[in-house]
Amino acid sequence: MQGKILGRPAGSKDSKQRRKSRYILRQAKEKKAVNDANGNFQPIESYLD
Repeated sequence: MQGKILGRPAGSKDSKQRRKSRYILRQAKEKKAVNDANGNFQPIESYLD
């Protein structure tokens, strides 16, 4: 492996709280994928409420 390892070191705590928007968006995408597979098509905005 070469170069400097980027990002937060494994096992260390966050110095400040992370933004929740990425987690919320990821869960909305997962719900949309499940519903799309079942034939229930809705815009992603409907999952963000």
